Amino acid sequence: MEQHSEVYSDVSSRYASALISLASQENCIKEVEQDFSFIFNLDGKNKLITKNFENPTISKKDKMNIIDEIIKSHKFNEYTLNFLKLLIESGRISYFSNILRSFKKIISNRKGEISAEIETAEALPEKDKKSIKNDLQSSYKANINAEFKINKQLISGSRIKIGSLMVDNSLQSKLNKILKGV
Repeated sequence: MEQHSEVYSDVSSRYASALISLASQENCIKEVEQDFSFIFNLDGKNKLITKNFENPTISKKDKMNIIDEIIKSHKFNEYTLNFLKLLIESGRISYFSNILRSFKKIISNRKGEISAEIETAEALPEKDKKSIKNDLQSSYKANINAEFKINKQLISGSRIKIGSLMVDNSLQSKLNKILKGV
């Protein structure tokens, strides 16, 4: 399973890199970035768009119709639109959520941002999210691109990943240590 995940990651980052390269050459990287942010925000918590894009039982025509519906609420840059259509036509739309993540990661790196993944057992209020992000920014003296996730398996506490650094202050981790006799 690990090797399969690496293949997805590699393919996804190549597609994301190609789009970023083309958009940069055509001086429309901001527009493409806004398009991807729009899709990411529109997809929200239920991930309905990415689930439909990645569902092999949904026809290419129906996936194109999803894009047509999205276009009604947001005018896409032609490169974003052609990219999505290319993914559908080539059968690579199943990589979409990974491409979206790779795209965000590459753009963040280009801007000098540091990506942080913060997992908590329960949803945090916006003021707490902002406080955590501000604390990380002052510690790292850089702009932090924070992604907050809920992971009920943590039971309580949090797990913060920044690059290769991970701070695990979850009850799950503490219980595992006790069970292993560490």
